[in-house]
Amino acid sequence: MNTNEIINNFVEDFLRIKKLGFVESHRSHNTGIGKTFEDLIGITENNNQTNDYMNLIEIKSQRKKAESYITLFTKSPTYPEGANKTLKETFGYPDPKFPTVKILHTSIFYNNFNNCKGKYGFKLELKKDSLVLLIKDLISLNIVSDEIKWDFNTLKRIVSTKCSIIALISAESKKDAEKELFHFTKCNLLFNFTFEKFISAIKNNDIMFDIRIGAYKTGDKIGYPHDHGSGFRIHKNKLKKYFDVKEIT
Repeated sequence: MNTNEIINNFVEDFLRIKKLGFVESHRSHNTGIGKTFEDLIGITENNNQTNDYMNLIEIKSQRKKAESYITLFTKSPTYPEGANKTLKETFGYPDPKFPTVKILHTSIFYNNFNNCKGKYGFKLELKKDSLVLLIKDLISLNIVSDEIKWDFNTLKRIVSTKCSIIALISAESKKDAEKELFHFTKCNLLFNFTFEKFISAIKNNDIMFDIRIGAYKTGDKIGYPHDHGSGFRIHKNKLKKYFDVKEIT
């Protein structure tokens, strides 16, 4: 099946799901919306690196009133090995509920150092062949880390696959007793995003790297560290600046 045929199939599937109206969530909490849509469209949940729909279209689902940023892709730094664990253990702070567990939540841009708990500042820096995460001590103003980075080859590969065609799905949600229900009402297909546009968006402060390393608050792993998907995120009102957008109606 060629690209146009896969896109046409996806559009037909989305319109079929839209006609269903409100459907009960297939999973509780935040990930329920994505799980529900993927089940309805026939995608088996997995952790492989291929795109969601027929290995071509990456699907991102949001509640209509969700926050304004969407995650383009998740990727911990490629160097050094275990960089996210190093970041958490070296620059993290105690979880309010589990003080023995370190967490790290901070949003990092290109133009300026941020302020993380008044102790460290984080900033993205572009080098010849890598994107570097600079970390500064906000008291001494010294750079305390400049070796954590993503190599361009890895980022190019991810952008060319995970961002080649994105389906951004929006759903209305409501509660029925203890159950959440979704009506998938809107889909925007995003095309023609390139690595050059990714770098441009970094430089323009339109893409940030969001570190979201926390701790499980419920379930069998309660109190254990949990990376909620640290990744590169863009504001929804910047999408048309870097993507060609086609609304499915």
